Amino acid sequence: MDAYLLYAVGILGLIEFTLSVLWTGPYFRFGIPVYRRKLSVGRFRPGLADELERYQDSGGARPLIFRALSSDEIAFREKAYGLYWVDYAPVMRGLIHRSANRREMMLTAKLNWYVMILPVVMIFLVQSVSEFMFVPLVLLILFAIYKFQSYRFNAVADLLEKRAKA
Repeated sequence: MDAYLLYAVGILGLIEFTLSVLWTGPYFRFGIPVYRRKLSVGRFRPGLADELERYQDSGGARPLIFRALSSDEIAFREKAYGLYWVDYAPVMRGLIHRSANRREMMLTAKLNWYVMILPVVMIFLVQSVSEFMFVPLVLLILFAIYKFQSYRFNAVADLLEKRAKA
């Protein structure tokens, strides 16, 4: 059973990676929101996704890449591969979208699937109490990655507001 569980997690990870790399709209639109920030920017300019990508500062980490999904939505995520000073498995993906009243934008991050599955799988694979001590460590690492990403997502929001005024 353990092997089947690991295969299932591997397949889920491959599906998630594929949906992300192919910029599949529903993958970025739907999910469990874990970060949200309202922006006082009312419109998307043509080429805004490219502008955000060009002006964001990665600080040695994987660069964020942006893609317009529609005239009202820009999805973004960390670049999928490469070697960087700061490297990690992202725990969330982002979407910038115009709100229903169309006067402001919302930056929302959705939890990546593997983050929801990993702790559950680890609990099933734990064979002893000493191995169980590894689970909180993994959760702590995931939380640290979340905090780092939320810092980066705040920087995207700040950049978006700054570029809108320029």
